[in-house]
Amino acid sequence: MDSRLDMTRRDLVRFSVPGAPVPKGRPKARVTNGFAQIYTPHKTRQYEAKVKRAAMDAMKGLLPVDGPVAVTLIAYFPIAASTTKRDRALIEAGHKACMALADLDNVVKSVTDALNEVVYADDRQIIELNARKLWSDSPRVLLKIETLHAADLVAAAQEQTG
Repeated sequence: MDSRLDMTRRDLVRFSVPGAPVPKGRPKARVTNGFAQIYTPHKTRQYEAKVKRAAMDAMKGLLPVDGPVAVTLIAYFPIAASTTKRDRALIEAGHKACMALADLDNVVKSVTDALNEVVYADDRQIIELNARKLWSDSPRVLLKIETLHAADLVAAAQEQTG
């Protein structure tokens, strides 16, 4: 990796959201008094509120940034109590990927939506994203958000492409 790209990054905030990650639920619809209403599922709203509270605590009164950001997210999912000893040993040895449960992109969406107006003005500011899913006996989401300097990124990209 080009060292100039490393120089463009500045840690904004790092924090953890305890508990099992919750994917963004599909919008639901209901009819009330003859009008259709679209709404976010209750479980998603609760999780986004939890993420938002954790972000507010981590930001310690800082205002949301308005420039480009990079997000690193690691979603640790609980190992089911029904997991066999053989599978648990594989998981603990790092030989069994976390492919069950929620889609990672939906977890990313619920988390990044919750950070709007707290860490950054809008999630469209995310120009770089690194996410992964892992198993853990202590489920949580770890987040690192970094500010990026667009002019340096453009110069570094031009340098890499020739």
